[in-house]
Amino acid sequence: MSNDKEKRKVIDFFNEIRDILQIQDVYFLFLGPRNFFKDIISTQKRVKGIFYQIPLIVNPLSKTEITAAFKERMKLLKSNDVSEYIKPIEDEVVFRLYDLYKGDLRSIMSAIRAILNQCSDKLTKPLSVDESMLLLGKERWDKIIMAVKLTEEQKIILRYLIEKDKISQREIADIFKKARTNVSGYYFKPLRDAGIIEEKEKIGKVPYWGLTADYIPLKWYIESQKKIRQEINNKSGELTLGI
Repeated sequence: MSNDKEKRKVIDFFNEIRDILQIQDVYFLFLGPRNFFKDIISTQKRVKGIFYQIPLIVNPLSKTEITAAFKERMKLLKSNDVSEYIKPIEDEVVFRLYDLYKGDLRSIMSAIRAILNQCSDKLTKPLSVDESMLLLGKERWDKIIMAVKLTEEQKIILRYLIEKDKISQREIADIFKKARTNVSGYYFKPLRDAGIIEEKEKIGKVPYWGLTADYIPLKWYIESQKKIRQEINNKSGELTLGI
């Protein structure tokens, strides 16, 4: 639950279904983030009284456990007339996504789906980390262009934000010679509202902004593009020298 409004909705929901939760011989299992019991259940005495006081904490699967589960799923989905399946991605891709989403399996699988949706269904070999991150970053960028409808100026500011870990609105105003009020309303607001950037920290009274976890792949997209361009330039140089 990311804000007070969402917490209030969940608390109201549990108050409404309190009587249902006490039906004899019927048991309910609720899943949520680590702060679920403390922030939601424990705040309401009428609700807290019908729950066990100690929640069960389930740790995320490890990297190796997730890759093992992924391989097992591939085996189960393999057609009977296929002797051996081709992994769609290298294990290192899963590891990179694991670090990004702190082991959240749903987010990892969603990112893998976004990567594979842009590929032919006839892969001859697993996608590498660079190939996967390029595809995932492109998917995120296309998603922004479709949903937010950024102007060219806004795209320039976003590209600059992508290459920085965190930056203040004041720095953007100084670097791009923009009025600070314009930076907040015209450049940052649509990115905040779309869940692309978030406040990372506050130094004194100055908030610093950076990409949300879902859009950090944009950094890899830029990095992959640079790497590919460099490889092309190197090969072009070799061809020129050979003439």
